[in-house]
Amino acid sequence: MKKMILFLLLVLTQAAFGQWEELNNGLKGGNINDIITIGNNIFVGTGTGGIFLSTDKGYSWKPKNQGIEDSPIRSFCRSGNNLFTASDRSVYVSTDIGESWTQTILPGIDCCQITNCFAVQDSTIYFATFHNGLYISTNNGKNWNVNKPHLANEVITSLIVKNKTVLAGTNAGLYISNDRGNNWTLNYNCFVYTSISSFAIIGKSIFAGCIDGVFVSNDNGATWTYSSKGLTNSDITSFAVSGNNLYAGTRGGGVFLSTDMGRNWVNKSSGITNLNILTLEANNNDIYVSTEEGGLYFSSDMGNNWISIYCPLVYGIVNKINVNDKGIYGSTSDGKIVLSTDDGHFWKTKMSVSKDLSINDFVIRDSLIIAGDSEGIIYSSADFGNTWTTNNYLGYYNSINKLIFLGDVLFAGTEDGLYFSTNYGNTLKLQMDTGLDGSVYSIITQNNIAYLITDNGFFKSTNLGKSWTKKKMYNTYSKETLAILEDKIFSSSNSGVYLTTDEGETWVEKNKGLDLYDNYIIASYENILFLGTYGNGIYLSTNYGDTWVPIDNGFRFEGINAFLFYGEYIYVGTNVGQKFPGYQKIGNGIVRAKLTDLINLAGVSKNEKEDQALSIQPNPATDNITISLNKGLQTIFPGGSLSIYNSLGIEIKCFTENELVGKNSISFPTDGLSSGIYYCTYSSGTYNITKNFIVIK
Repeated sequence: MKKMILFLLLVLTQAAFGQWEELNNGLKGGNINDIITIGNNIFVGTGTGGIFLSTDKGYSWKPKNQGIEDSPIRSFCRSGNNLFTASDRSVYVSTDIGESWTQTILPGIDCCQITNCFAVQDSTIYFATFHNGLYISTNNGKNWNVNKPHLANEVITSLIVKNKTVLAGTNAGLYISNDRGNNWTLNYNCFVYTSISSFAIIGKSIFAGCIDGVFVSNDNGATWTYSSKGLTNSDITSFAVSGNNLYAGTRGGGVFLSTDMGRNWVNKSSGITNLNILTLEANNNDIYVSTEEGGLYFSSDMGNNWISIYCPLVYGIVNKINVNDKGIYGSTSDGKIVLSTDDGHFWKTKMSVSKDLSINDFVIRDSLIIAGDSEGIIYSSADFGNTWTTNNYLGYYNSINKLIFLGDVLFAGTEDGLYFSTNYGNTLKLQMDTGLDGSVYSIITQNNIAYLITDNGFFKSTNLGKSWTKKKMYNTYSKETLAILEDKIFSSSNSGVYLTTDEGETWVEKNKGLDLYDNYIIASYENILFLGTYGNGIYLSTNYGDTWVPIDNGFRFEGINAFLFYGEYIYVGTNVGQKFPGYQKIGNGIVRAKLTDLINLAGVSKNEKEDQALSIQPNPATDNITISLNKGLQTIFPGGSLSIYNSLGIEIKCFTENELVGKNSISFPTDGLSSGIYYCTYSSGTYNITKNFIVIK
């Protein structure tokens, strides 16, 4: 028995190693559609990640999705002690400041009929839908009545209530009700066939924002006055109020501030890189702004200065990671170069071109950064990425796959062959060596000897790329990558991993331990090989590829595009795409782990650790499951919680630390669940372990 306990402790101790860390301060999920503050609590609703909470002004975030079953999250409102949120299909209420959510019943609601409009007056809540009218609750959300006959055929884009007067902005114009929403009149004096995007109230004045600017009414919406002096962009998307200060977000113009009831406006966008504003929230002097594809910003000085507290790397596949004295840089598939100056916790956009262009690769030499995109365009910056110029256009569809300096010469591997530049990318010439006219996928160098792979074979250069000699290749597959470890050259592609010790004369297969051969990238660090796959995680080899060990440690990656070894960490650039619910969804953006942890993990497989620690019976299930927790799990990793997720990655049940204390197993009824795959995760600090189960009806 002692030997068995010792073995379990060893397994679980090793399972603690290899902890992958998301480098987005805990917040993920794409665009932030709405923000609400309650004291020091900041809630945001995201496009794909549900709801997140920060209690430290956006420095760190935690998901708050218990009970939320769908996304995106569109809007919030507060009524007394109740917090409401709306998704595309449901309205949810929380009575415990977001710890748990309960779905409310809206009669007659079908899929995708809900919009993002709430309005609150005392205990009366108004909620708008697409073509399904206005819902009204007079008992703080317990029951809802539909006001269908009046606004049923309109798309309601905004709501506000002032005393007995309710104003609704629609695609047909402004509707006004003077009897708490029972009867409505279309206002023909203003906003005819113009949608109002946002309302705000300061004192007796009501403000309305639309594509034409800001309007103000002092008679409950009967008449309106144009009030947009100083607005250099009139397309209003949102308002926020702090005392007598009125903030306006615009589409393309950033943030504006009026301190005189809307008569004059001043731009307050310094530090905001994406000027398409989605939503604003004011909490005394603290202002929060979310932007299209640009993240979340915070200002504590009335908008004079903004700091980025979220840069959504989840919008792009991270193709490359590199480092210089300024910090860590990453390139994405949606046309960005981003920079972190604090080892990856916060990211700032340094370059943003069209989101339809992928920045496939970039190189750094001192303050110089040169980047190449998917349409053959070369960009360069001589000041650490602060300013950029466009240097070259190699032709439509001539994607730049690889950039590298060989000596002082820049080489660009493209779909049409190998180009070189002797003036840092200002002009590029096509290398005319035989065989180099195909697609170039990978170039590496060691001791002034360079190797590259094209779809025509494997090549070697002994004179820093001036000429190339074709060598033998085991086969030619698309998008292969190369790595050098000592005197050994490794190639990885969708056929697996191969090794040559004689510069390509002979190749040996090195695929033992790999579940799938759909590999993307191989890299070496000291005497260790790392392999990134598409959809099958990361592997490590300490014996020159003779055997491979998975080092996901309970995490799942959609795909791996880039490795960076920096300090004591390995940084990984990942694909976005399909999620893996129930796991920490770190298959987005950039993640990292300590190299020593991964090396210590290499001797124990992921499946062995999971089978020892967590099990679910029966599986598949119909009415009930029993989740068994090994005694050693809670001993070594105490204070944990157990969460169950649906196939969308939404948490549907959480057993807290107090509920798990002293229990080796816990039951969970599945009779209320629909058929499908679900995920169960035990979390303690940075340790996580996950098992899936199936419900069959």
